[in-house]
Amino acid sequence: MQDFLINDFGLFFILCFKIMKTNRLRQTLTQSHCAELSIAKMLLCVVFVFGMCYLPSVYFTVIYTHEKYYSDEEFMFHLLLLSFLTSSVNSAINFIIYCLMSQKFRATLMGLWRYTSRGIA
Repeated sequence: MQDFLINDFGLFFILCFKIMKTNRLRQTLTQSHCAELSIAKMLLCVVFVFGMCYLPSVYFTVIYTHEKYYSDEEFMFHLLLLSFLTSSVNSAINFIIYCLMSQKFRATLMGLWRYTSRGIA
C-alpha cells in the first residue's frame, strides 16, 4: 500500500512539474504560435466530431457485411436512419465549430453577409 501511495505522489509531482513547464512555455508563445494552436484545436475538434458522427455508419457497415450473424431488420433500418442523420448533422456541426472557434472565419462570414446585404452581389 505504501508503494502505491509513493507512486501516486511521484506521478502527482511529475504532473505538476509538467503543467508548470507548459504554463511557462505558453507565456512565451508569440501571436502566430497561438494562432497555430487555435487552428490545431479546431482541427482536432472537427476530426473528433467527424469520428463520432460516422460511428453509426461504420457500425452499420460492419453488421451488414456479417448479416448471417445478425439479422434484426428493424434494428438495421433504425441504424441506417441514424447513420444518415448523424452524417448530415456532421456537416451542420462543422459550420458551428468554425463559427465558435475561429475569429477569422466569423469576420469573413460577417464581411460576406454585409457585402451581400447591400445588394451588390
